Amino acid sequence: MLKKLVAILALCLSLCSYVTQTVSAAQICCEGEEWLKWSAETKTAYLAALLFGTDRGFGDGCFEGLQASSSPNEIDERALRACLSKRPRFGKDIAVYVHRVTGFYQAYPKDRALTVQQVFREFSDDRDRTAKQVHQKLVVDRRLD
Repeated sequence: MLKKLVAILALCLSLCSYVTQTVSAAQICCEGEEWLKWSAETKTAYLAALLFGTDRGFGDGCFEGLQASSSPNEIDERALRACLSKRPRFGKDIAVYVHRVTGFYQAYPKDRALTVQQVFREFSDDRDRTAKQVHQKLVVDRRLD
């Protein structure tokens, strides 16, 4: 299992490098267009890396934020748990989320400029939106910008 995770993370790092180069060359336009070109394996690796990064970022952010507001040797464990409880939860098999993100971009071609991260977050277990609900929410959010 660890070897598989390391392989997925290595693939994600190379994918991120590729995406960064692509983005540099041509302004961010349509992550959804790129997403639909990827294989199921690449999509899975991308979301796995996104999950890993989100989880790690949330954990580090909560810890650092509480450390900055506390005495150096004492962090309020209850406050840390409260902060960590706000991180998005993704308890389903990763293939479920790959299917949902793909279905969203297929159903709403005009929304392909939305980032994978924006769309993926809306499918978290705490939000658990349908593709139509994601479309409606993100369209409203864009109007407010």
